[in-house]
Amino acid sequence: MLDIKLPILCIGNVNPMKMARCIVELERIYGIKEGNNQWNKDNLGGKTQKELAQQIGVTDQQLRDYKKLNMLIPELQELVETDQLKATTAYKIWR
Repeated sequence: MLDIKLPILCIGNVNPMKMARCIVELERIYGIKEGNNQWNKDNLGGKTQKELAQQIGVTDQQLRDYKKLNMLIPELQELVETDQLKATTAYKIWR
């Protein structure tokens, strides 16, 4: 049930931090640990990052950028979530 509803919640989510958290949770559910996931026997959903990106309607690069937001310090994450810091600026800070 969660497997069906979570991707729906991600699609069209305009808050970048919520989308980033959603992507990480979907990767956890599908067992995605590496991009193509070809050697992961625990990958129950059989998905790759590329397939996940297609499922939620973003490009591969956008998916990777969203994931970077999760690595920011909590204070910056909060600024992104409250739209005081644009996600594109936050991606650049992460680099």
